[in-house]
Amino acid sequence: MSNQVQDYLQMLAQMPLNDRQKAFFAWQAERARSVEIRPYAANPEVERVVNRFLARFTPQLKGCYETAARCAIDCPEVAYVEGMTASLIPIGHAWNAVGDFHFDLTAEIALAGIGHNDLTDYVQVIRLNHEETCRTAVESRFYGEWVGRIYGRELDED
Repeated sequence: MSNQVQDYLQMLAQMPLNDRQKAFFAWQAERARSVEIRPYAANPEVERVVNRFLARFTPQLKGCYETAARCAIDCPEVAYVEGMTASLIPIGHAWNAVGDFHFDLTAEIALAGIGHNDLTDYVQVIRLNHEETCRTAVESRFYGEWVGRIYGRELDED
């Protein structure tokens, strides 16, 4: 399935860039997978886990990376997902998943709270389980924008 974000990643991979940049964009385009975002309360098990998290943390505007990372760190059954979504243009974004159930607390709570949740075309590039999220947060000393870090990690492994 193609969407605005996947088309954008394919276009970047085809641009006349240096080899390293082209390889990075091609890697992202190869890993890109469309996902459906659903309200977290649509899954009773996810709702139970997320409500415990939300009792201690409130998602903020422009805080998708922190929200998604902290949810995955605080809730071992929740994965951190990073990729892109489309608003007016494709943008980097982070959300969470439990199994194949994807949910976006930043969009659902912070953006909806101001009446502005027009994110569409979610594309997953990386997905980290609880342990990988904890490790990456400690190594990077910040929350999110980890696509480049994971790409570098995979290059080092080759």
